[in-house]
Amino acid sequence: GNHPKKCCGDLVCRADGANSKCVNKSRNEQQRGLKKRIGNLDSCAGWGDKAVSCGEENVERSHVCCGGYKCEKGSISCTHATKKTKPLDPIEAKFQQKPIKVNKNIEVLGTTFNSAQDRDSLTIGVPKKAEKGCFLLMLVGGSASGNAIPGDPSGKGWKQIYVFGKKDLNLRALYKWHNDGDESYRITGGKNTLTTLVAIDGVDKKDPVVDADGVRNSAPGKDGRATAPRVKGERGGCTFGVFLYDDPQVCQVVSDPKSFHVLATTESKQGADGMGTFVASTDGTGKTDTIKVAGSPAKGGGNDCAMTVTIRG
Repeated sequence: GNHPKKCCGDLVCRADGANSKCVNKSRNEQQRGLKKRIGNLDSCAGWGDKAVSCGEENVERSHVCCGGYKCEKGSISCTHATKKTKPLDPIEAKFQQKPIKVNKNIEVLGTTFNSAQDRDSLTIGVPKKAEKGCFLLMLVGGSASGNAIPGDPSGKGWKQIYVFGKKDLNLRALYKWHNDGDESYRITGGKNTLTTLVAIDGVDKKDPVVDADGVRNSAPGKDGRATAPRVKGERGGCTFGVFLYDDPQVCQVVSDPKSFHVLATTESKQGADGMGTFVASTDGTGKTDTIKVAGSPAKGGGNDCAMTVTIRG
């Protein structure tokens, strides 16, 4: 079958750049006792990823390209084989410019973004249009090759919604009610830190958070593709998709772009990492759809953290 985990007996793995199968050894191989170089069969390679079937010698890497991709001519990396898998054209950073009426209950009043590098502290201001008593959603991403993870933001009353990831790439969401008059918050402890702060009106005061979940390295490739997971939602609320990269990605929603509003999608100020935050109305009760984004070719690790948060209206 396609993409076997291992081959039985004297069978060897053969790859054509898109699929791998177990087949009989050639007579030459049987006589000489040679074995085919086999890479990781539990994963596949996306755009810009190296694959063993393309000539990569490191067998820790994927053996073949994912469906919709092929070995690039003259390269050991995979490239797109269809228009659907072609990387998007680069875009400029985008930020929310005016209040967004997500539905009859929820209005996003404003969004701010800031980033810091090389263990510098970070200060992020409350959006100018935030009103007293509104809901503040803080999204904090950390990117580094060391052991530094961003600490809690300054100020009282923050409650953690969800946190995940490893020390080299991590993401979390927190919230509080804007009742204390603080106009900015400080975050320390990270190596490279990216933070988005969203002010929201119309959120349920008693039980604001419906659900949250996240996944690391949600999609292969170095073109900004990532998928935030399905979570529980409630009609009349809203869904946030949050994406963090260790590459300078400016991502765009591709799964349902007309339903999602851009809050902030940008590189870090230093051009080393990227973060995108989007919001849509939750129009049904039950599991939300996944949120898929894509970007353009970028140098870096190709790693991502993708999170979905649902809020009750």
